Amino acid sequence: MNPIRARIGLLFLAAAAMVGCGGTSTTANGGGSTPVTPVASLVHGAVTNGALPLQSASVQLYTVGASGLASAAAPLLANAVTTDATGAFSFPLPACGSATLVYLSATGGSSGAGANGATSLLAALGPCSALTSSSSFHIDELTTVATVFALAPFIADAAHIGASGNVPAGLANAFSMVNALVNTTSGAMPGPTLATSATAPVATLNTLANILAGCIRTASPTSSACAPLLTATSSADTLGATLRIAHQPASYPGLYALAANSTAYSPSLTAAPTDWTLALRIAASGLATPFGIAIDGAGNGWVTNESAASLVQLSPAGTTLLTVTGSGLLAPRGVAIDRSGNLWVANTGADSVLKLSSTGSLLAKASTGLNAPTAIANDSAGNAWVANTGGNSVIQLSSTGIVLTNTIGLSAPSGIALDSAGNVWVANTGADNVLQMTHAGALSNTVSDGVTQAPGALAIDSNSNLWFTGSVPSQTAVQGALAKVASSDTASAPVLSMAAIPGSIATSGADIWVANAATGGGLMLFHASSNAPLSPAAGFGSLNAPAGIAVDASGNVWVACAGDNTVSIFLGLTTPVMTPLAQTVGP
Repeated sequence: MNPIRARIGLLFLAAAAMVGCGGTSTTANGGGSTPVTPVASLVHGAVTNGALPLQSASVQLYTVGASGLASAAAPLLANAVTTDATGAFSFPLPACGSATLVYLSATGGSSGAGANGATSLLAALGPCSALTSSSSFHIDELTTVATVFALAPFIADAAHIGASGNVPAGLANAFSMVNALVNTTSGAMPGPTLATSATAPVATLNTLANILAGCIRTASPTSSACAPLLTATSSADTLGATLRIAHQPASYPGLYALAANSTAYSPSLTAAPTDWTLALRIAASGLATPFGIAIDGAGNGWVTNESAASLVQLSPAGTTLLTVTGSGLLAPRGVAIDRSGNLWVANTGADSVLKLSSTGSLLAKASTGLNAPTAIANDSAGNAWVANTGGNSVIQLSSTGIVLTNTIGLSAPSGIALDSAGNVWVANTGADNVLQMTHAGALSNTVSDGVTQAPGALAIDSNSNLWFTGSVPSQTAVQGALAKVASSDTASAPVLSMAAIPGSIATSGADIWVANAATGGGLMLFHASSNAPLSPAAGFGSLNAPAGIAVDASGNVWVACAGDNTVSIFLGLTTPVMTPLAQTVGP
């Protein structure tokens, strides 16, 4: 038996023996017995550096903050506990009170070489109410990497993990994602909640864990296995370094060499990656040429499947919850979710728009005037705005599916988005421009940068700037372009002309996400203030014909890949957004 696990078991048995079956214990005193105060139920755990126990580490239990992103967490132990020579620790079962989601922090300690002040580890657990006297947890480099990447938008340091409100869905889902990657009870991969159809980034997780383990195994932050990590990331400890890598996954390719300092975790990468992103790859049986993605208020992803004529609902960690077929679905493309949680589907192959309940029941069907609709968006009143590609128009549907307005005279419109004021923006693909419409359906502005042609997908950032993708056939060295329209409604020159085929686009705060559908393309990132690419040239990851993109309230970026019938969920990459998107639009 693992000596650390054995030690934890002995601690638990000793506590149980002192308490006794009836909750009271006695000790011999002459011919009688004297009552002894029972020992409180204990929560147990172990802290390790790879396979080595980390002794004399300081362990604290926190509950997350509720006053904003990375707000101050509250310690639940009056005094931190210290690990023993086997790395084991225990503490009384806390009275949760107002405590919600909880996590463990371990700092300092030695695995044999001496105490390293740069040691800082984490393990996200879950609801405080789920803790019991039989709870046992593991903290090591692997739980730290999983916790930091999944919770990256919510973390500043070990004492600052939080979000606005009482257990918002985005933070709760991020905690669940940790336990999909790694089992925080045993420290093993995968975690107990990983979807059966999901593939976790095991080699990248292990490589990052080895980089941390090599540092922690030494006695000083200035050691050759530690200093390069801390210096490159401008961090004081291993937690800070991991967080920097999660926030800027393309900035530290040179850190791969440090993985050679530890072989504690395997299998690991055999070559330096182009970036350090972590993504779950979902290959659910219902996915067939997935195209569009929309995220609901609970963090579930709804994916349209062109060739399967279906709609698939995936949990925040990728488990298939529901597959919707029938109701006239045929080659569906665009999908949007209104403020009531109802689904609106651009049913391209059947020249119609369907309104479905959150359980997949057909609520309404519109077909009047519709011809190959491809994109759809909802306003604050529950109306749907449809890019009616084949009909060269934009149609506004009421919440019951009745045609309210039909703006004609467009040229193959293929993308649509609403801003916070309720203006409607349309990618007028065939005319090489973008149109702005009032909420009454009247054309109010025409935008073109004079270079970008065939605009397709578009999205609006937190500063009300409009971004759209297109092509630049006049430049033989490039294939695509990303253009920006300032909130003043004047178009800039293309932000970037790229050797890429930009497809769908999404925004999250100041981040702009673009699917690069070129061979070997990935997820591209740009920043609104600098207009600069922050991802590798081809994008993060290696995706197969990425189509739809969506961002959830955990800061994860979802990408539907039509080329291999998968959905990838990139963990903690960006600022969380309010979902569904209809929550953020006007009027």
